[in-house]
Amino acid sequence: MRADVAAIGQNLGWHGALSVDYVMPHDGSGALLIDCNPRLVEPMSAYLAGLDLVRLLLQVSLGETPMPAPDSREGVRTHLAMQVLLGCASRGETRRDIIVECWRLIIASGPYAGSAEELAPVWLDWISAVPLAMIAVVLLAAPKLGVKLASGGWGSHLLDIASIRRIEREDFR
Repeated sequence: MRADVAAIGQNLGWHGALSVDYVMPHDGSGALLIDCNPRLVEPMSAYLAGLDLVRLLLQVSLGETPMPAPDSREGVRTHLAMQVLLGCASRGETRRDIIVECWRLIIASGPYAGSAEELAPVWLDWISAVPLAMIAVVLLAAPKLGVKLASGGWGSHLLDIASIRRIEREDFR
């Protein structure tokens, strides 16, 4: 992927942050690029994997040429608790389901075992718990607000559940 992203940047004449999301098909046919952003995306995930994107971007912004970045650590897992809770509510899950998900996030169990929080890393910044707690309280009070909250901030360009299921099908290509 490094070579592909470098080629995209070179062909665009780009010399700043460039973020690319991709899906790797099971058939080994190569990456399917699904999103490209001319900005820094998920720097905490990269940082936890050993790659300080913020430092690199600051060096470029100052006109410096940073040394090539080392490979990041594979297998580092992260999650975004706020998106998890909004997703639960958006799928029509109950208050009980939301409480269970909150508990799994708090004790780092199930899909969150061995995974680190990106957006609200309370262990580094305790105040980041405030917006997360507010979302949890709002969703517990009115779970149906999950759809409205999730769609109000990001837009219709994001993948919905039907699109994700379509991509997951074996005949996607």
